Amino acid sequence: MAVFIEIQEVNRDYFYIRLGEHFPGMKALYMESYKYAYEIPSRNNDRLMNMLKTTCRFHGIYNIEECWTNNVYQYRRVILMINKIFIPFPKLETERLILRQVDDEDVEPLYEMLSDIEVAKYDYFYPVTSKAEVMKFIERYKKELEENEEITWGIILKGTNKLIGTCCLGDFDEGARRAEIGYDITQGEWSKGYATEALGVVIDFGFNLMNLNRIEATITPGNDASVKVLRKLNFAQEGIVRERDLIKGKLEDGIIMSILKREYIRKSVD
Repeated sequence: MAVFIEIQEVNRDYFYIRLGEHFPGMKALYMESYKYAYEIPSRNNDRLMNMLKTTCRFHGIYNIEECWTNNVYQYRRVILMINKIFIPFPKLETERLILRQVDDEDVEPLYEMLSDIEVAKYDYFYPVTSKAEVMKFIERYKKELEENEEITWGIILKGTNKLIGTCCLGDFDEGARRAEIGYDITQGEWSKGYATEALGVVIDFGFNLMNLNRIEATITPGNDASVKVLRKLNFAQEGIVRERDLIKGKLEDGIIMSILKREYIRKSVD
């Protein structure tokens, strides 16, 4: 397996840019699958080049100029896709937290969180009753990561090196470059700003390294704390989808909230 960048000229209007792991025998994805494009005036466009260089450096690629197709036309449209850069596992850090992969040694703090009735109240799962059930959660996190379906970080408090929660990005839509975000925090660490801090660095990772265009969340009505967290992160509440999810045997409405990449960039500049 090797990491590569492919910049393919399709015609005088389109480039197809792809960055990811290459496996022997893997076939290239078809252009027609991607309907979203950015118009780029030239190869010297700072925004495009900075984005590509940042993403490539994350993979240890520094010779991007050698990969760049010669620009013989004044304008190009660049087709971009989600960069699922999950290998090696992306370790993130904030002032108080480290976000890393969940492993088997986290079973004790995970049990403390997942067995709590209040933590599970608005989520799809019932409170766990054994550490064997917790191991199934950990196995699911690993499987979803291997299959590029979802990435789950353990939220580690720097002062104690203890896992105090999890957060994730998943339900990816390649064409629209969309993902859904979610989290859980141990009840003893509520109201300390940890959820906002952890989600903030995951959102930054999603927009700036994964090249997502939209990050959304679905919140069960009544979970006012999560709505508050997302509002702090400049998510817009779009509405309520009726009976969207089956949660603990009951069809529940979903509050839809989202943030777009251009909104995130604008707020960051402000």
